[in-house]
Amino acid sequence: MRVALLADESFALREHAMLARLEVGLADEGARVVRAVPSRVVDMSPAGLATPVVGYEPRGLAWTRRARAGRLGERLAAALGFEAEPGEGWLDVVHALGTEAWPVALELARLCGAGLALEVFDAAGLRAARDLARTDLPARVVLNAADDALAAALHTTRAPAEVNLAAWGVHVPESERPPIDARGPVAVAVLCTGAEPRGVHAMLEGLAAVCADGTDLMLFVDAQAGRRAGVWPRARALGLLDRVSLVGNLEGYREPVLHVDVLVQPEAVGSHHSLMLDAMAGGVAVVARRDAMVSALIDGVTARLVGAPTPQGWADAVRGLVSDPAGGAALAASARDWIRRHRTASGQVAAVLGAYARLSPAPARA
Repeated sequence: MRVALLADESFALREHAMLARLEVGLADEGARVVRAVPSRVVDMSPAGLATPVVGYEPRGLAWTRRARAGRLGERLAAALGFEAEPGEGWLDVVHALGTEAWPVALELARLCGAGLALEVFDAAGLRAARDLARTDLPARVVLNAADDALAAALHTTRAPAEVNLAAWGVHVPESERPPIDARGPVAVAVLCTGAEPRGVHAMLEGLAAVCADGTDLMLFVDAQAGRRAGVWPRARALGLLDRVSLVGNLEGYREPVLHVDVLVQPEAVGSHHSLMLDAMAGGVAVVARRDAMVSALIDGVTARLVGAPTPQGWADAVRGLVSDPAGGAALAASARDWIRRHRTASGQVAAVLGAYARLSPAPARA
């Protein structure tokens, strides 16, 4: 089976760890995979061990879409080893990850006669799925839902495509993190998009109150999301500037983040991030807003959920973890166990392969 993974710019930069996991898992099952990312970020999207990466142009006038898809097809064919025009049926599946990749992916699937898988992992994906009713689609289309709550929401959109639950998963490391030690600095990573500045500000006020108790918190925030949310001026007003570090592409370069003590998610916008799953798997305590579209957030099982997203609510939640290391360690162990049982990378790959099998009527081939 030949597969093209088309990521848009945001997904390519934030989720290249997931792309690498998918590529390895698909290759283990005999698929030949090529990754396509916007040309401007090719150099910032690390290639997999055996997966070539090509560039494409996601943006342009509508009447140029077919030509852009055609050029991408030529690059994909070359990456797969075709030295001449490959003819019909040379590509089995086009899998688009990120809504900005959907238009070119749709056109490429038409040109190649391939099945089309569209990844849905946020509110933008739900809106785009609703719009599919007004789109001339290829014959075979599947909507891959990153979460069962999103799958249920997709069924209500009446999108003209099959809905497939392919819950995002991660690897669970063998080593565990030690409990939080409030005698030294407590590192806190902030996972946000900047879409809900008020929620981010309430979280910052709550953490300022924890610092006022004498806890030495150090905060790490994605630079782009932090600018959108106005983190810097709010931190200045709260006297937190010396405690806040803005980090470039926090989700993309996540290894340092997975060594923090606490991950906080102050927004409830239905957006899924594999970084949160990686944190749970790695024993990082998670404190988050309740979000009906993110079923991995289970109070007392995978995370401590903030009932009222007020400064007091955030202060109480984080203060509770810092003051009760044993409780925090128990929560981290529970989250690791839940990920191991429900959200493994192998489970995600199996679900994706199931979708591909329904999209590709021909027998799988290399």
